[in-house]
Amino acid sequence: MNTGNAVCAVFSPTALLETQQFEGTKTLRIMADGRIGDKYEFVWPTGNKTIILEQGKGYSINGMAAVMVAKENFSLCARNTESGNTFCFKAPGDLN
Repeated sequence: MNTGNAVCAVFSPTALLETQQFEGTKTLRIMADGRIGDKYEFVWPTGNKTIILEQGKGYSINGMAAVMVAKENFSLCARNTESGNTFCFKAPGDLN
């Protein structure tokens, strides 16, 4: 498990909605097929959590299907395929 400070941002399809700095955690987990996958967990100042899981060959964000996308200046970004919003983080050392 790796923990570190992260800057996180949420983007709608057209604008930046929110940005915060807080602690994030990356853990490795064993999936049902025996492969190892990543779990990223971020706790917002309100206590709400954003969780990104590797799900087989895909990803989920807070239990919804997600696709990984690239955004300049961020380490990792996941777009929620239902809402269209994208959660991104950048961290010293990229939590890896």
